[in-house]
Formats: sequence, structure tokens, C-alpha cells
Amino acid sequence: MSLPEPIEDGKRDNSLSYGRTPSSPASITPEDIQGWIKTVEPTFGHYFKEKYDRLKDDWEALVKEYYWNKAVYEAEINFKPKIGQTYYLYERKNGTYFLSLLSYENTGWKGYMGSFKLTPEHSWLKK
Repeated sequence: MSLPEPIEDGKRDNSLSYGRTPSSPASITPEDIQGWIKTVEPTFGHYFKEKYDRLKDDWEALVKEYYWNKAVYEAEINFKPKIGQTYYLYERKNGTYFLSLLSYENTGWKGYMGSFKLTPEHSWLKK
């Protein structure tokens, strides 16, 4: 099997499926892609809506985590919390908070806000 000879100007232009020179007639015609766009567009919108919803949910969780951390750090704490331990946040009648070693199940104190675990990043994870 031998290789085809290189194309020189004017030779075998009619065997090409495209024009070789700027003066050659256009043999490539643009396709009508409007049908394709109408088919793909709902998927495109769905992709960004899902992404937006995930970001919105992440943002709401971050804001909630921030406010719980703020409440715990503004609470009265009479001990040095240890990483990995669970503590219990209570609200007093006057609206102030305190952090306790004692759980609601063991004390029955009113104003129980939730249990929190101190993470290695020194943030509080609500359980």
C-alpha cells in the first residue's frame, strides 16, 4: 500500500470535501441548532437551579452554625471546655445563657437549648 501523493495547487481539488483556498466555494454549511438548544435548555436551567439550591442550603446551615457558636461563646462558662466533649447550653429566665457539664436528662433544668461538642477548630457542633 502506498501513501497518496501530496496535494499540489490545482491537483485533485475535486476529491476534497472542503475548500483549500479562500476562493474555493463553501462546502460547509452551518447547521440549524435551534432544535438542539430547545432540547438542552431545560437541562441547563435544572443544573444551575440544583447548584443554587445546594449553595443556598449550605449558606443557611453556615448561618445557623454561626449563631449557635455565637450563643455558646457568649454564654457563661465556668470551666475550660475540652475538645471532643459534649456540653449543654441552657437559657436563664433573664435571657442569658450558660454552658453546663450536666445534661437535661440528668437535671431536668428548664431553658435547655441543646447539646454541643467542641471541635478541634474550636467551633461548637450542635448535636
